[in-house]
Amino acid sequence: MNGLIRIKEGHHPQITTKSYCSTQNCRYNGESLFFRQFYSITAVFMEKLVKVQKLLAIAIAAGTLFMVQANEDVAERIKPYGQVKVAGAVAATAAAGPRSGKDIYNQACTACHSSGVLGAPKTKDAADWKPRLDAKGFDTVWQNAINGINAMPPMGTCGSCSEDDIKAAIEYMIEGVE
Repeated sequence: MNGLIRIKEGHHPQITTKSYCSTQNCRYNGESLFFRQFYSITAVFMEKLVKVQKLLAIAIAAGTLFMVQANEDVAERIKPYGQVKVAGAVAATAAAGPRSGKDIYNQACTACHSSGVLGAPKTKDAADWKPRLDAKGFDTVWQNAINGINAMPPMGTCGSCSEDDIKAAIEYMIEGVE
């Protein structure tokens, strides 16, 4: 109808023979049809706006749930790996009982010693361990692990390990080498 509105015969004072009039000039029951259309369009717009608001609220709720889960995942990934060790303080791991050399190795040493990263001697590899043990002896190798050597930081990457734990981990890594 391209901007024309159908009106009933007799309801428009200016038009007697036509059944259509332009929306800008037409009056229907004393009210401008332009404003009728405007209010109608506004009502449709408001209905759509309410739907968009509802969808937005659902999206925000879903996003909030996702962010809560994501925050928990991030907190789990960035939690401290070890603990601060204060000289003279009793190790907190003592209450949990002694750990085996294998457990300590799997927790803190495997990242470097399983593949020989930056020259770290590979676990249970005689070609890597035998020359070190022959030249320096076990006690020196143990002290180097405690104090750090080359790319290895003091106590390796085990912030919660005692010196005896480091010793147990080295003993695990050299099993069958000698």
